[in-house]
Amino acid sequence: MDSAAIESISRHIQTLNQTSLTPFEGIMVHATEPPVEIDVISEYTTVTFILSGEQNMRLGDRSFIARGGDMLFIPFQLPISTRFLPHAHAQFTGVSLVLDEQWLADIAAQTSLRSNR
Repeated sequence: MDSAAIESISRHIQTLNQTSLTPFEGIMVHATEPPVEIDVISEYTTVTFILSGEQNMRLGDRSFIARGGDMLFIPFQLPISTRFLPHAHAQFTGVSLVLDEQWLADIAAQTSLRSNR
């Protein structure tokens, strides 16, 4: 893992209460307990599946309430803000798939090589 990835994970852990890397490259599980406020710029393109909880979110200029069962597409360098709802007591849990362009290109190349055999 390169130093930029380690720094990114470190910032993520400091922002959120808990982050777990998985054995799969590009997949992260995160869980937070209220109250947490996040104001960041996305460092990767990700797809996030909200597993439980709810919170106010702002992705770029779009505001909405994210709830368990929602799926979010978050492009690279998009401003992100989150605020727990006043009545939210449950843990907010999500799974994020990091769609790193180089990683996707490597997978595509490997798939192409396999299909050409």
